Amino acid sequence: YGLINKKGDFVIEPSFDLIEEAYKGIYVVVKNNLYGFIDSTGCLLSEIKYNYNPSFKPTELANGKFMRLITTKKQDLQSLNGNKYFSEQNFEEVLLPVNNLVVAKEKNKYSLYSLTKFSFIKKTIPAIYTDAKYWYLETKKGISVYDINLTKALFTLEADKITNLTSIYFIVETEEGKGLCDINGVEILTSLYDEIKITSLLNLFYVERNEKGAYFNISARSFIWKEDGF
Repeated sequence: YGLINKKGDFVIEPSFDLIEEAYKGIYVVVKNNLYGFIDSTGCLLSEIKYNYNPSFKPTELANGKFMRLITTKKQDLQSLNGNKYFSEQNFEEVLLPVNNLVVAKEKNKYSLYSLTKFSFIKKTIPAIYTDAKYWYLETKKGISVYDINLTKALFTLEADKITNLTSIYFIVETEEGKGLCDINGVEILTSLYDEIKITSLLNLFYVERNEKGAYFNISARSFIWKEDGF
């Protein structure tokens, strides 16, 4: 595979086993199961020596500013100008930054590195994830939900998982089921349900349990309709 421009001229000669666009003008190129990065002018952005895994989407490997470098022994993060951030560490996993914060995993523990402070701001966290709106950190007390800048803890609840449903409401998952809370962690629906979904109607959620449905009015904090057997 190669790339041609609008004039039909080759900007990247057809010498690769695969070329996929990861971001505007940034391509993942694969040869002999090794990958690297190249731009739309044909300029190499990294060496082509990293272990290619087809399960990764191109967008998981690069964005407009950073590229993930993955080998069998470690992972690293490189900027477009060639700066590598974790060459001295042996991280098992390094993800693309979200709001200038990088998640890195080592020995089944997670750390958070700030690209603006050039230092780790959180270390040895059992679990951490983000939806690009909020951060979720596992603590001894449960899961703590932070703002996207990781400067303010909004609430902490005992749960297996917490996910954002709308801008101010969250799904709370436990062994018993799914529930709902607000941005302050105040319980709205106990974690007993199989599904909680938004609808096209304002303030109206669809709730399901044992294959029976109901509609819940978030403003009135009450069910307005329940299927027989709900």
